Amino acid sequence: MKRGACVLTLVLLALVPSSFGQMAVDIQLDQQRFIRDERLPVTVRITNRSGRPVKIGQSSDWLSFNLEARDGKVIAASREIRPGGQFELESASSVVKTIDLSEGYDFSQPGSYRLTAVAKFPEVDLVIASSSLTFDIVRGTQIWEEICGLPGTNATAQFIRYSLLHANHLKELRLYVRVADEEEGGQARVFPLGNGVSFSAPERIIDRTSDLHVLFQSGPRSFDYVRVNPHAELIDRRRYELRGGSRPRLKLNDQSVVNVVGGVLMLSSDRSVATPPKLSVTNAVPTSKP
Repeated sequence: MKRGACVLTLVLLALVPSSFGQMAVDIQLDQQRFIRDERLPVTVRITNRSGRPVKIGQSSDWLSFNLEARDGKVIAASREIRPGGQFELESASSVVKTIDLSEGYDFSQPGSYRLTAVAKFPEVDLVIASSSLTFDIVRGTQIWEEICGLPGTNATAQFIRYSLLHANHLKELRLYVRVADEEEGGQARVFPLGNGVSFSAPERIIDRTSDLHVLFQSGPRSFDYVRVNPHAELIDRRRYELRGGSRPRLKLNDQSVVNVVGGVLMLSSDRSVATPPKLSVTNAVPTSKP
């Protein structure tokens, strides 16, 4: 977004009659630090306190974002983010949207950023800006990488690059996987695998289907196993515990199948978060505001 557009937004906000101040826009981030190429989901909640139903989404740009770097430089979107969906929001109700900002903005440069959402409500002649949030983009430290070919690519060979990185997050060491398409202009995706410990290096094996298997120590006696496919999907997750002298480890058998041997498999709720959410612009069902 250009600086002139931001000035226009401020002018519009200044002209809003006080009698139409019954809509609220709030934004939230689940974390304040992200790795480059990681999904950056922002939750936008819109609340109607006007005492009447309000139509929302008549124009494609009814919801937009102002993004600034630490030095105040405005960051323009590289691709348009479409909030989508025309709907009517009843009074005393709210709607929640989850939007992946990494789909529209280039966060390749590490640094601190400030984010504000701006919503237009033409029916009540109102433009509202949310309060601002700050977050950081960090490089992370690469601890391993490997390039492998994709099976079933007969005509032209295709390759992907797997990388493991770690970064400090709220005084904890978090482990990430990065999956990058080696084709020119190919995309890369990063997502967290979980918290690790600094004194234990993760084990990793790429199997015959080009899936990446990672086993890393997540606590004094706990180990997390994850399996990631070339589409950057986390397709399996398990937690093991060290028992006696039996420590879990990865093993490739004679059929080139990767298994976890040793340790004790723990049945925990961690398996319910095995697959990272496929983020997109979504309309949630409006809910009554408590």
